[in-house]
Formats: sequence, structure tokens, C-alpha cells
Amino acid sequence: MKQLTLLIFIGITIMSCNLSTKNKSNAAQGGVVQKSLDGIDSATAVKWIAAFEKNAPNYKLTTLNFLIKKDTLQKMVDLLVSEKADGMRVYFVGDPKNPASISILLVSTRDSSLAGYHHDYYTHSDTAPLIKLNLNGFTGYTAAQSPGAMLYTTCDTCKDDTSCDFANNPHYLTRAVAEAMVQTYNQPAPNGTQQTYAEWYDLDMLRAFVADPNCDGIRIYFARHLKKDANPLYVFRECFVITNTQNRTNSNIYEDYFSCTTLKSYFTKSEKQHPDWYIVKGPGQDNGELCPVNCN
Repeated sequence: MKQLTLLIFIGITIMSCNLSTKNKSNAAQGGVVQKSLDGIDSATAVKWIAAFEKNAPNYKLTTLNFLIKKDTLQKMVDLLVSEKADGMRVYFVGDPKNPASISILLVSTRDSSLAGYHHDYYTHSDTAPLIKLNLNGFTGYTAAQSPGAMLYTTCDTCKDDTSCDFANNPHYLTRAVAEAMVQTYNQPAPNGTQQTYAEWYDLDMLRAFVADPNCDGIRIYFARHLKKDANPLYVFRECFVITNTQNRTNSNIYEDYFSCTTLKSYFTKSEKQHPDWYIVKGPGQDNGELCPVNCN
């Protein structure tokens, strides 16, 4: 997970990218619905995921970020807790009818009988408060196009939070690295670069955001690993970078802020419970589990 000075870039555990075929029906039956966490029927979700995997090289690279406000994040967490979920997976998705359009999709996950795997599920109660996420997101580098998205601007004078343990915690990002990863997303990768399809997020990490009274939401950025990445398998691969946000004014602008406070206790606890998550295994600057290679 990466906290840039709180940047979190995710996927700390082995992921399951395969979708269960039994979830492809979108019809409500017996008081349940088959939908993604953000309210997309499962049949459509499967098509969007498959469209991206098939046509990824042809999609127009755009600069995108997605804001999830705290009240929405709280509803997501409450629902996942009630369903005994372990987290959510964020997919890159494409529109089969529009090869220039890409977005994200949120899918709930549960542990399987095999430790460390997290399987997608779409079955929810028909009364579940599924989230209506703005899948269009914000496009562009300017403040007008992406208000509050600080990583689109290089800040040479900005200082990292000195309480971040960059040396010993592989899930923190410096602001400079985070800016570079976000700002180079729309630069085409060299031919042969492995496409990233998804990343997995731990439920307890999402709960930590909700528990922080200073955090009003999270922003998910499209990003790209850098050329200097430690693992050659992850050089130039697409990824996600996440920041926490604050609404500092009465306007509807949620601005990134970079503090280690939000996730410090979560990292301390999870490092004891899951020490394997904190071993640098080679997934590059984010030390997360991208799919592929780490998929079920």
C-alpha cells in the first residue's frame, strides 16, 4: 500500500483477477442482485473488464482520477463489513463501444479457502447500499479539470512528512515519486510492456481512512511505474496511486494532503499480522500485487 506521505498504492496481497462465471447474471433473484460494489450489473462489469483486457493497447491514454468522498467511503466500508468481505478490487475497464474510453470498476472480495487469495463476488442483498461512483472521473492536468488533485503539479519545494518510514516501510511513496508516476501515466509504454488489469485493496486500510477525522475522502489516480523501478517486470506498467483528501473550504473541492497519520496505526498492526506483505518481493516502487502477475 503506498502512502506517499500518504500515498497509498495498493495491492498488498496476492490477488484473484478471474471472475466467477456464476456471477454473470444481473437478474435479482431471491432477494439478491448481481452487481459490482459501485452498482454496475455483473454482466456489464464482465464485458467492461474483458473489453479492457482485449483492447488495452488501443485505448487512448488519458489522465484520470476518481474522488470518493468520505460519506460514500463509509457506506462502502459498512457494506463490506456486513458481508464479511476482506476488501475490494479496482479494475481498469473499457467501453466496448468506445475504444477511446477507459475507467475503473470496484468489485467486492472475500478470502478463499487458500490463504492470501481474494475472490471477486457480485452477489449482494437487493437492499444493499451499493455505491454510485462517478465513473467518468476527472480528466486533465489543470486545476479546473481536476480540482484538488495536487499530484498533477510538480512541487520542488514541498517537503515529505518526516514521520513516514520510507526506509523500512515499502508501502510509502515520496511525493516526488508519486508525482512522477501520476504525470507519466499518459505517456505510451514501450511495445511489449505487460498491461495491468487490477489491484486489490485491504478492507482494514479503507477503514483507517474512514476513522481519520481529518480525512474527507480518497482520490484514486491512474499512474505508471517509472523507468528506474527496482523490478524490471514492473517498469512502465500502469497502476493506481491513492491519496487522502480534505475539503478545506465550503466549496466542493477536495484537496490532496500528504500525512502519514491516517495509516500509521494500520501499517503497524498489519505488519505484525501479515509480515509477508512488508517484504520487498519485487513488485517495484509500489510493492503491491498487480494483476498480472499476481492473480489467482
